[in-house]
Amino acid sequence: MKYIRLFIVVIVCLLLIGCSKEKTLSKKCELISDQSANGYKSTTTYVIYYKDDVVSTVEQTEEIVSNKKNILEFFNKQYEKQYNDYSDTYGGYTYSSEIKNNKLISKVVIDYKKVDMKKFVKDNKGVTEYVNKDNNYTLDGIIKMYKNIGATCK
Repeated sequence: MKYIRLFIVVIVCLLLIGCSKEKTLSKKCELISDQSANGYKSTTTYVIYYKDDVVSTVEQTEEIVSNKKNILEFFNKQYEKQYNDYSDTYGGYTYSSEIKNNKLISKVVIDYKKVDMKKFVKDNKGVTEYVNKDNNYTLDGIIKMYKNIGATCK
């Protein structure tokens, strides 16, 4: 009886280990834009999740600081429309935001496993240098893309 219990515990542990979430690695990029003359400052952080050099998800968080509520509302409307349009057209985009204490904090999660990348690449020819032959963003490609817009990556 003692050995049967031990055997059951070992089997359950093996099943749990085998069903555990796939391990992914992450990189972080940050882009800071001081547009004080235009009434705001923004900081965008990109957290890139990948496995075997293929990007699976990007979490983009943008913080816009301004004492002008109309600027925050403008950006929020623009981002909401943009990412909802992307989601409707390609799938995989989730947008959320909050305006509080002179800050807009917006978050976009891009799940590339759900994005129609074939259609996305066809519609956005400029990304071809950042994707592999299967139309998946590569880690090096997406980091190069973010660096090209001025981000610093770690």
